[in-house]
Amino acid sequence: MPFDMNSLLKPPDLHDLSPIQIRLIQGIRMCVACRNGPEDAAELLSVRFGSVTAAKAAQNVAARLGDAWPQPFEIMRPCCRRTTPDEVTAAQMLLSVQLGDRRAFGDACGELLADTHHDGIYDAMALFTGALRAAAVPR
Repeated sequence: MPFDMNSLLKPPDLHDLSPIQIRLIQGIRMCVACRNGPEDAAELLSVRFGSVTAAKAAQNVAARLGDAWPQPFEIMRPCCRRTTPDEVTAAQMLLSVQLGDRRAFGDACGELLADTHHDGIYDAMALFTGALRAAAVPR
């Protein structure tokens, strides 16, 4: 599955993505929005995902992406239907994880992220996917 450069030129509407990609983007947005506020992202995401494990997995993905991204990870507001190129890249990485395709994962993030981050992010996204599956959240 080759990386689709056109998706960065005209990012899709959030609702054009798969349910699990939407959940990932919502999770990242909520983690960032709660970072400096009084709300607890884990609590809000637990309600949204129906699982504490899925909420913590989303926080782990968001933290790993934030640590690995070469510049601040760009997001839209939590209520916005538009997506950023960074969010689209993360969604493509997640799709590769769902398909078990490490090569496509590397294609999606290879030039953007140092190789040393690939395994950690891949594994974190796999845990997120598994946690949502266990919580019976639509994927």
